[in-house]
Amino acid sequence: MGIQARHDAVMETINQIKALGPELHLKETRQKIQPILAELAKKTELFPSENFKPRPGASGGLYELYVAPDRSLSLYASAGASGKYQPPHDHTTWAVIAGVHGVERNQFFECLERDNETNTGKIRFLEAVDVGPGQSVTLGADEFHTIAVEQGSDALHLHLYGNALDTLVGRIGFESETGGQFKRFMAKPMTFAPWVTQAELDAMQADGEPLSVLSFTLGNMAWAVGGAGLKTTDRIVLIDWPGEDDSTAASEVRELHRRGYHNLAVLKPEN
Repeated sequence: MGIQARHDAVMETINQIKALGPELHLKETRQKIQPILAELAKKTELFPSENFKPRPGASGGLYELYVAPDRSLSLYASAGASGKYQPPHDHTTWAVIAGVHGVERNQFFECLERDNETNTGKIRFLEAVDVGPGQSVTLGADEFHTIAVEQGSDALHLHLYGNALDTLVGRIGFESETGGQFKRFMAKPMTFAPWVTQAELDAMQADGEPLSVLSFTLGNMAWAVGGAGLKTTDRIVLIDWPGEDDSTAASEVRELHRRGYHNLAVLKPEN
């Protein structure tokens, strides 16, 4: 399946979640969201591992799939490399996580003390849950968790949040699983669009459906997309400079995401 099928499935899932009403933050509503998000995660053909890998030289990668125009409800595919560990952190908004590939262990904590003058605090372990394919968990705005990818294989999980990650400026991360020193956490996340292979691009060009393929020879990509009159729902593939690792595309992708374009991908470098 191509990027259009994934975009359609994501939007169907988002619409199902929105239909649950305005109080998505309530635990009983989040529990209703869990099977909805898990159903999307079970459609593994929409999230091929080779197109949602951890970024080169990094322990993970965050692929933005949807953000509401008002920067509220948001969905990301979070790739984690084998052995990745993220110390205790909060989100300051509710979250639901569902597994696509691999296993991610989530440990949950409650905050007992927090001193914003000394940037120190104490947290207490509550429980651990392994989130594998088709499984899900939820956490509230004031809960902390760690994530750890089991050794031996990469993982991919869908992360749904009550607000876009780049709006969560008050997040903190503790240095250990008992607390201690904390620091501000990922106020400006590095997000990406998934890759497509040349074979997948060839198939899209032959399927008879609308497709825009844009090369960086056009210059500023966000300007080019706007100048071409493309709608945010249009299927778009970006081609980076030859030989690049898509680092140029990444910055342009984030600008396009901010403008509401999520039905897009980047041609995977061959090197």
